[in-house]
Amino acid sequence: MKLLESSRFEAINNALSIHTSGITIFGRIESYSCSLYAGETSDFSMEEDVY
Repeated sequence: MKLLESSRFEAINNALSIHTSGITIFGRIESYSCSLYAGETSDFSMEEDVY
């Protein structure tokens, strides 16, 4: 998996961070790309056939 950088997500992440007296809560949204390797591709196509 690879993290996909997004300026829109960074803006949302900044809004999700909450700072109070002595406590900071960080909220994050992240997106990842998922690529199937050859073995997974054949497994995935067989699973689709079952359903």
